Amino acid sequence: MGLLQNRVIDLQVDTIKIKGVSAPGLRVAFKATKTLKPEPNTCEITIYNLSPDHRAGLTKVKHPVVQLSAGYENNLTQVFYGQAVHVLHERKGADILTTVTTSDGGAKMQTARVKQSFGAGAKAGEVLRALVKTLGVKAGNLEAAVRKLNTGKAASIYLEGVTLTGHAPYEITALCRSAGLEWSVQDGALQILDVGRSAAKFATVLGPDLLLSTPSVSDKNVVEGRTFLQKDFLPGRQIQIKSEFVTGAFRLEKCNYQGDTHADDWAVDFEAKGPPP
Repeated sequence: MGLLQNRVIDLQVDTIKIKGVSAPGLRVAFKATKTLKPEPNTCEITIYNLSPDHRAGLTKVKHPVVQLSAGYENNLTQVFYGQAVHVLHERKGADILTTVTTSDGGAKMQTARVKQSFGAGAKAGEVLRALVKTLGVKAGNLEAAVRKLNTGKAASIYLEGVTLTGHAPYEITALCRSAGLEWSVQDGALQILDVGRSAAKFATVLGPDLLLSTPSVSDKNVVEGRTFLQKDFLPGRQIQIKSEFVTGAFRLEKCNYQGDTHADDWAVDFEAKGPPP
């Protein structure tokens, strides 16, 4: 518990910046869900009692950038980075609440389409690069995936050429499935992993001092639990659980983050998967 002292939030919505745990009359609450699926991650942030100028500014800006980090002093994790889809102002009692609903990858992820032909001998990696370009997200580890596709067994998937027309995320999913890969967008950047593999070798160790619930594990070796907000606790990362009833290495598949600067809520509920039992 030594590192988990002094709760901290670092929020930026367009030009509005909020740092620390609390300020007079100002309160921030959030709920975010991140998964390893291609569907965009989501986050809802509620800010209490913004100034009239700030509220007016957010209403005028189309899809402002939202960046949220939270955790403890010297132990923050980036909970969300994306674009606001909706901004709503409403009064509740003495407070004015501004609710910002966000999407990882922005609205373009929903509408990205491809209409392109690739000639005979086209390499899978080059097709992937062209598809990802339509999404409008940061490259992430795209180039590493392109090199792997162009030199591995999947390089000849489109040996006879192909014409792709339709929803770009669907075509990326089909390509990745054929090559034994899975993809998602994390904090505005592409993440491509080998199916079932972790994004990094190091693991976050969750012992009794960091667990807020007793982990449970299913017959498919999926573990569920609750822990503190902490650095690098993100889908695709590896965790090492050391509890009374569950012990072993698992890959984070889903994280539900929740926090409130003026309440007790400051944690993440997670689902993680281990190798088949």
